[in-house]
Formats: sequence, C-alpha cells, structure tokens
Amino acid sequence: MQRVRRWFSNLSIRSRLIILVLGITWAAISITNLSEMGIDYVGLKRDHRERLDSLAQLIGQSIAPALDFNDAQAARETLAALAFQPDVLLACVYLSDGNLFADYFNGAARMDNPGLYCPPQQDL
Repeated sequence: MQRVRRWFSNLSIRSRLIILVLGITWAAISITNLSEMGIDYVGLKRDHRERLDSLAQLIGQSIAPALDFNDAQAARETLAALAFQPDVLLACVYLSDGNLFADYFNGAARMDNPGLYCPPQQDL
C-alpha cells in the first residue's frame, strides 16, 4: 500500500485527475451494466412466466373436449404437444373429483428426476 501511495504522490496533478476520472467512469459504467443485467433478468423471468401461462391456457382450451367426452387418450395426445417445449417437465390434468385424468412427462426430465410425478390434487 505504501508503494502505491508513493507512486501516486509522485504523479503530476494532470495524471492524478486522469486516473480519478477513469476510476469514476469505470465505476459508473460497472454500476450501469449490473443494473441493466438485473433488469434483463427480471424481464426474462416475467416473459418466461407469461409464455408458460399462455401455453397453459392454450392446452387447457385444447383439452376441454377430451374432458367433456372423458377421452383420456385424446388428452394425453394433446399434452404430448408439450414435447416441443423443453422447459415443461411435467403436466397434469385432474378431474373435478380430484382424480388424475391425464399426464405428460418430458422423457429426459423423467430420467434426470426419477421422483417426478403428478401429485394427488389435495397436495397442490
């Protein structure tokens, strides 16, 4: 630390001012970048949540006829469309009495998470 102080004190006023301005500029740019990264992260999470909500509404509307006609196979086929959404690991459709009607498991996720299952409705 003494060596740095001695080096700094031997600099001209002009050099000291340049170092001071560069340090303040670097700090301001760093704070700005960190703030932007935080804002982007929050925005990405919000966008992801909104996309999944839209997907859930779409699947829910598509699966309604299968529920009306008590066709579990058609419901599973509708849920199979979720295979194109790698973020979706599990989807469960329940009847109004709480019984499981149809489910979907992402194949890779099932191997990575052997405990992945559709819980009974009262556990939701």
